Amino acid sequence: MRTAQSLVALAAALLAATVSSSPMEDIFGRAPWPCPGDNDIQCCIKSGSSPPPPPPSGDDVGAKVLTQAMTAAGVPYAWGGGSCSGPTHDQPPYQYGDIGYDCSGLVCWALCKVTGRDLFSAGLRNTRAMYCASESQLKYKKYPYAERKPGDAVFFGGDCSCSGDSIHHVGLMIDSGDRLWNAPNDQVNKVKESSIKAFGEKPCPYVIRFTA
Repeated sequence: MRTAQSLVALAAALLAATVSSSPMEDIFGRAPWPCPGDNDIQCCIKSGSSPPPPPPSGDDVGAKVLTQAMTAAGVPYAWGGGSCSGPTHDQPPYQYGDIGYDCSGLVCWALCKVTGRDLFSAGLRNTRAMYCASESQLKYKKYPYAERKPGDAVFFGGDCSCSGDSIHHVGLMIDSGDRLWNAPNDQVNKVKESSIKAFGEKPCPYVIRFTA
């Protein structure tokens, strides 16, 4: 039979163990009751848990340009088509009566809507002029194709030499891999997602990254 002193000692030990354990756990490491609400309630946050990731900064201009360009899904291809105001009639020598965008018109329109920068009036609306412009003239930086990311402008055109007219197509990267958003040509005749691997030629060595 336990003495009064041993009972007092046992009670003191139990009290000490309870005080030293986590407020959310009993002396056996179990939560004494479920959380009374979402995990953001302070009493239910476990010690050492990671804070939630910060929200996106929202300053990725390229991603915004891509999002804007995607609103033109299904719009017809129109050679020479596009302005800061939106789709326009196709131009000679490929006039089929369509109102829409060509490849560079789509990119320049989306950029104009997001940033207000007008590459049409700056003489940089076609693929060769855009790709071959200096960074100071372009006001955007160029990065190696291997460093591409969503919203970057990627170009195509044989050897991509600025001494000729081989550069003929541009689109916007959807990811850092193979997905491209573009206005392909009159045969496809709509703004859509394409595969770079299926495009039939290698991309040019550099991409253009749009900034504010």
